[in-house]
Amino acid sequence: RAPPFDFPGSLTVSAWVKPETTTLPEGAAVVAKGNGGDEAFSLELGTSGGAKRYRFRVRVGAGTALAVANPAATAGQWRLVTGVYDQAAAQARVYIDGVLSATAAATGAHAANSHAVTVCNRQSGALAYDLGFSGAVDDVRLLSLALDDAQVAEFYRSHQPASYVPPGPNNGVLLTLPPNAFGAAADIFVSGDPLGHPLQVSNAALNDALARAPTGQVLIPGSLLEIVPKVGGSYYNGSLGSSANLSVPYNDADGDGLVDGASPPVAASQLRFYTLDPVVLGWDALPTTVDRAARRAAAVVSHFSIFALFGASTIGQALERVTAYPTPWLPGSSGRFDAPELSFANLPAAGSIRIFTLSGEKVAELAFSGPDAGTKRWDGRNDAGAPVASGVYFARIKSDLDGSTRILKLAIEK
Repeated sequence: RAPPFDFPGSLTVSAWVKPETTTLPEGAAVVAKGNGGDEAFSLELGTSGGAKRYRFRVRVGAGTALAVANPAATAGQWRLVTGVYDQAAAQARVYIDGVLSATAAATGAHAANSHAVTVCNRQSGALAYDLGFSGAVDDVRLLSLALDDAQVAEFYRSHQPASYVPPGPNNGVLLTLPPNAFGAAADIFVSGDPLGHPLQVSNAALNDALARAPTGQVLIPGSLLEIVPKVGGSYYNGSLGSSANLSVPYNDADGDGLVDGASPPVAASQLRFYTLDPVVLGWDALPTTVDRAARRAAAVVSHFSIFALFGASTIGQALERVTAYPTPWLPGSSGRFDAPELSFANLPAAGSIRIFTLSGEKVAELAFSGPDAGTKRWDGRNDAGAPVASGVYFARIKSDLDGSTRILKLAIEK
């Protein structure tokens, strides 16, 4: 219904709300119609019991009904806040995340006014807008009817993402889909072996794309995956209504932080999801997170196609490639040799670094392993935690893989 939303009877007002802070003006509006003392309705925050709480205010007859929610509002936390005026039940209700939180008697005709509906601000009187809300508000809805408890609960559930685990064998794939992913019912097909069992992208096209892997990246064995949705019996190749989350496991049986089977070695911390652009047969990187405890990688995806895990090979195969930088190390100099730490790069998968003075006195010992992803940093302190002096030092690097060693000369000037 067009503004001014002068609903003559029952109404429902709902919004997703995330306050940036709870230090807000008393009665700060999320959604309101009318100024202070003359509100047709207001979904707001006000103080009760010493804390800011969501409230639903509605003017009926000659007075105001006010339903105050519990628990208190929390800064940085999203909540679905719903206010309902049920004229037949003579009741105002406020719900938090689909659950009834409070009621208030609301007897009499719903007051109307010509004021515009405002979001994130309202007037305490007839002049300035001084009851502002600080934070985020999304998906505001105004309905000229009173939703009941079950309808409000279902409305909240309709906003929750759904998890989908395709039947095996599909490499432990987990999809978390937003409610508006397709806009209609969809069938989702998954192939954990798109080379041997392609769904939509041809074997020849995929082989061509794999021959042009992202620069500096190593394909993780067994990570190729094809996901194809169908809506109304037809392939759906468009963007999702909202981004989905894709999660797959990776192999690290011994928990050393390295992905099993990757050659050259790849640290789990370097894993990244890529998706295939079937038009140009190129790979696009996706925002990726790695859960080393669960040994899973997850990505945010906006459409479905071919996916794969790649990882940068930052782990050295031989000690001859190990380097230390910057050299000389001039901490605090503000020049090209300034750095907060001295870095050892292209290290093997596991080993140790011992740092000595020119006279052979051991200064510090550093161990490195898979999670270090081929780079270990030294803060310039000895094993007792004290800063070392300016001078020349030696670093003896030993690989745990074959017992080989290498000596590097270091210069530090402070």
